[in-house]
Amino acid sequence: MRFLINCCSCIEGRMAMTRQGLLEHISQFHPHVTRLQRSHTAVIEEWLTFYEILTRYPEGRAAKYLTVLTALIQQSNVGIRRKAVEILRNFAMDSANTAALLSSEDFMRTVKMILDGSDREDQLNASVAIWSMIANNTRAKNAIKSTSIPGKLQAIQNNLILAGNTEGNHLYSSMENISKILMV
Repeated sequence: MRFLINCCSCIEGRMAMTRQGLLEHISQFHPHVTRLQRSHTAVIEEWLTFYEILTRYPEGRAAKYLTVLTALIQQSNVGIRRKAVEILRNFAMDSANTAALLSSEDFMRTVKMILDGSDREDQLNASVAIWSMIANNTRAKNAIKSTSIPGKLQAIQNNLILAGNTEGNHLYSSMENISKILMV
């Protein structure tokens, strides 16, 4: 696995992995797909680490395995959930994925679940994903406005203000920027 992670640092390695369909086997490790009773947590963590690094680059950002990733976010421990949320954030950074993500019920339900949760780092990753999708995209902005997500973002922002946790807080800054974009 270390070898594959190291291959992500150069474009030739990323292109070879995507051309040969190396990632087609990622979904086979989750019990949701394989119908196994027990999960292979160590294998899932290794694959997610690799996949998160690969999705940092444009060659790895195709919005694949969305169902498996959202299932991992909803049913897994904190470490696995965090990696899966980071992968979704990386997917959202690619404008080619915006329509697919916004039309995915799994993605929208997962974002709402994350925003309802208490993990600030996951909320930050979800807000960055929303921010990257709605920036300079009127359709995405209108799609987000038509959901309950703006209300959830406002509630988080209000909680941070009430807690006095706004100075230098990245989550608060992203919430403030998203609010400004949605108001325009």
